[in-house]
Parts: sequence; C-alpha cells; structure tokens
Amino acid sequence: ALVDDEGFLDQLTAIGHRAGLVVSVCTGSALLAAAGLLDGYRATSNKRSFSWASRFGSSVAWEPRARWVHDGDRWTSSGVAAGMDMAAALIGQLHGAERMRAVMERIEYEPRTDPARDPFARLHTNTHKHSHIHTQTHTLTYTLTHSPKHTHIHTHSHTPTHKYTSWNFWFNHP
Repeated sequence: ALVDDEGFLDQLTAIGHRAGLVVSVCTGSALLAAAGLLDGYRATSNKRSFSWASRFGSSVAWEPRARWVHDGDRWTSSGVAAGMDMAAALIGQLHGAERMRAVMERIEYEPRTDPARDPFARLHTNTHKHSHIHTQTHTLTYTLTHSPKHTHIHTHSHTPTHKYTSWNFWFNHP
C-alpha cells in the first residue's frame, strides 16, 4: 500500500514541504498523514475508513465530525462529494465568493457551505467492521506530474472488495 511505500512517502513529503497549499480528498488524508504532512494540523477523512486513516501521523488532530477541514495551508475532505464542497470553499478562499459562485454555476453544482455539517459522521462508529478492506492485497499505481508551478499526483487502487479508488493531490509551488 502507498501508506507503507517509503519511496513514495519520501517523494510526497518533499513535494508537500515545498508546496504553498496541500489538499486531499477522502482517504488521501491517510497518505498525507503517513508522509508527516498533517502533523500539527487538524484533518478529516472518509468516515467509513476513518479508524484506519486516523492511525497515521504522529500529531494529527483528527476530526471525525467534519465534512472538510481547513487548517492553515492544509485542506482535507471527508468523502468524494465532500471534496467537491471543499473545492468550492477553496476556490472561494483563493479567488473570492463571486468567482466561486461562477465556477459552481458553470459546473451546475450547488455546494454545501458548512464544513461542520457532516451527516455521515455517524458512519465512523461502524468503521471497525470495514477495516479489513485496507489490509487485503491490492494494486496501487500512481502518476506524478511536476512543473515549476505545481505538482499533481494521481493514484489508483484496486482491491478485491473495492474495485477502484482514486486519490488526487495538487500542490501549488509559491
């Protein structure tokens, strides 16, 4: 698994430390935490995998009841749909509310704007029933794209129980 791949984590750590902004969606926060990039920050993750994800990082303040968490230059979302809401908030933070509304209208999406409203937090209490999915044999691949202005990491995971999972990370360099 990528969370155990020291070579990958070393690359992710180096890129993350140079980045002006570090963002993850769903269980991508487990990778950031395993790389030490969430130590000293608040973060969240997918609620069905929260018990697993929150095992990573030495000093992460994991928040089980959050749709997304923004803490300084770190942004983490709960699930994939929450990631869309987080992306809307991030656009608003970087470019203003008017630009965010224009982007959301263009993609025909009405985001939830309250990061504390997490109707799926109740699933966290049941995550221990699903923890086995993260220990099964699975195939992980990743693509790293780097330019002077940004780095993009795209990962794919295939497991016997979860046919496809994808994580994306974008790092903007100052």
